[in-house]
Amino acid sequence: MLRYIKARTADLPHGQAMASTSPRKRLVAVVEDDPAVLDSLHFTLDVQGYDVCLFNQGGKAIASDEILAADCLLIDYGLPDMNGLILLSQLRSRGLTCAAVIIASNPGALPQAQTRRAGAAVIEKSQMGEAMNDLIRAVVADRAA
Repeated sequence: MLRYIKARTADLPHGQAMASTSPRKRLVAVVEDDPAVLDSLHFTLDVQGYDVCLFNQGGKAIASDEILAADCLLIDYGLPDMNGLILLSQLRSRGLTCAAVIIASNPGALPQAQTRRAGAAVIEKSQMGEAMNDLIRAVVADRAA
C-alpha cells in the first residue's frame, strides 16, 4: 500500500483511542498504476471526505488486509501485473463484498460485458469527473443502508 490517509489507533502514543463524534468515514480503495491518476483520485476522494487507501499494483492490493475494510473499490482495468477483473475476482475470493468500479481507458464491448458480469460498474478514464463522484456516492450510500 502506498499510504493511508487517517491515523489508526495503533499509530497513537501508548495505544490511546481516537476520539470521534462523527460517523465512520467510508473507505475507498484505489488500485491504479498511473501515478498522476492515482494522485488525482487520492486528492479528489480526500477532499470529498473519504478515507483512501492506494495501491499501484494488483499484487499489493491482494496482499493487504486493509483493503478488506473497503466500502468501495476503484480498480484500473489494465494493471501491469494483472487484469483489473482478475484482481476483483481474487479480492472477492478473500471475502470482499463491497461495490467495485473498473476504470478503463477505452473499454470495448467485451470488457464492459465482462465487468457487468463481475458485478462491477465500468467508467472510462475520460469520464472520471462528476460521473465517477456520483457513482461512488451512490454505491457507498447503498452499502451504508
